[in-house]
Amino acid sequence: MISEQKICSYDRKCVTLPLKISRQHEPMNKLTYVLVGIILLLACQEKDEDVVAQPSSFFERAIAYDRAWKYHLAGYYYQRAFDEYKEPIKNWKNYFETGYRLAIMKYRMQDFNGALRLTTSLAAKGDSLLKGGDKYFPYDTHAFTLAFIAHCQLELNHINEAKDNCKRAYEVLTMSDIDYVENRMILCASNTDEFIEMNDYEGAERWNNRAYEALAHLEKKVAKGDRKNADLAMEYRKTLSLNKAIILQRKGRIEEANREFEAVTDSNLMRHPNNLEAQLEFLKGAKQYKEALVVMDILDSINALSKYPRITFENIRDRMVPRYEANLEAGLTDKALVTASNICAAIDSALKAQQHSDIAELTILYETQQKDEALAESKHKARIHLILIITLTILFVTASTAYWRVQLSKRELREKNRQLFETIQQMERKEEKAEVNVLNNNDTDNCSASHQLYRNIVALMREKRPYTDNILNREMLAQMLGTNYNYVADAIKECADGMTIGEYVDDWRIRHAAQMLISTDEPVGLIADLSGFNSRSHFNTLFRQKYMMAPSEYRRIGKEETIV
Repeated sequence: MISEQKICSYDRKCVTLPLKISRQHEPMNKLTYVLVGIILLLACQEKDEDVVAQPSSFFERAIAYDRAWKYHLAGYYYQRAFDEYKEPIKNWKNYFETGYRLAIMKYRMQDFNGALRLTTSLAAKGDSLLKGGDKYFPYDTHAFTLAFIAHCQLELNHINEAKDNCKRAYEVLTMSDIDYVENRMILCASNTDEFIEMNDYEGAERWNNRAYEALAHLEKKVAKGDRKNADLAMEYRKTLSLNKAIILQRKGRIEEANREFEAVTDSNLMRHPNNLEAQLEFLKGAKQYKEALVVMDILDSINALSKYPRITFENIRDRMVPRYEANLEAGLTDKALVTASNICAAIDSALKAQQHSDIAELTILYETQQKDEALAESKHKARIHLILIITLTILFVTASTAYWRVQLSKRELREKNRQLFETIQQMERKEEKAEVNVLNNNDTDNCSASHQLYRNIVALMREKRPYTDNILNREMLAQMLGTNYNYVADAIKECADGMTIGEYVDDWRIRHAAQMLISTDEPVGLIADLSGFNSRSHFNTLFRQKYMMAPSEYRRIGKEETIV
């Protein structure tokens, strides 16, 4: 049965198309194709699952939770993304980055041993690659992995092992034919900080001198026209001078230390948090507590202007307690008492916030794990059902020759459905072209702020696919774009024909689901979930509204067109 219906594209323009109402299952063209297809389907079942379970999908969710300080959930999805990589690893760079971020998350959760075990495993794989002579070996990534291992070992008081890994990190970085001068400077400066914390000032001085050598090389490149590293060179000129002053002070060479510190001129670069921390360290060592309090005020003002300000135990330990000690040493007893009172209040507040956050996160995490287990069980049942269906299909095909007569009677119907599918594909290509035009429009002078923001929205949707997260809301989307959700809503309304944020995100989800229906053999319910829908019925409703057919019908037509 055929009826005429209107289907609307992304730009709200409608065309009249034939709509298939009949839901009878159509056969393959030939009996042999059925039998061969059954064998291939069984052989490729596991591979198809791997296509859908993209590590990048879990990774992007982890990034979003990480930025929102939801460390339990971020760690869970980093772990999911990391576990998706199977041997042999094909994309080492992404594999190492995922593992590195997971290790950092463990470190933040005070699981130093867990972070150390993971990064040690990554380093072992890196060493194996290095010995194998891989020409695409990521020397810089491997070097900073070793540096992070040293940092974890320092937290666990494994001093000698930390020193060895600082040295190994530098050796790996200098093995490459690529001139990693910026990374060498940053790594040596980091090693300097580590050795200062170990109270090994001779070693710290050697690393700082190596950092100066890399800086000199970088400054030569800047002088020859490499302006992109000019600010970095200026910043680290200050950083290394401050490190030198601290080292001289700790070695008892006070006059030299003071001269070095005074030689660091005041500039905007001195307001960089790392440089401010170094100034603070020097001033406390020099017992200049009033001056140290001024630097603390600057650091606190920067933290207050942060994109995500909040009170944490780290802030209390690193900001409030040193302020109390500085006030006390400076003889400002009243201010010290006020600070002590603020510390007590902050601890209570941080405890309550942490408890509330942990409960909320663990609840979501439990529900997520339950859902994953249900999905795994659903896949298992689907596989059993598939085997039963295949068995019945084989019996049916071999027992009935009348089946092909049904195919002949439906040829006209298939042709009309192909026309419908082709028209839909033309509309999809038009939408794709419109998105590309938005991204390629570099005329920022004649482009309003809303259009520029909309271009960023389109780029985010195409590259990161945040809509696949079923908990994505307008606040999270605005956070990913670094703006306010009201601006996001206005940009979408202006540039997407009056759509709301919810309608716009659902449209991306439907289009993503349509692509997966054609390109994979996963169950429709699973595709709806992986496209960001919480409800199968809501997914079916929106899909019918956009394409005027059920998802299963769309898949059958698309698969047939792909085979043809």
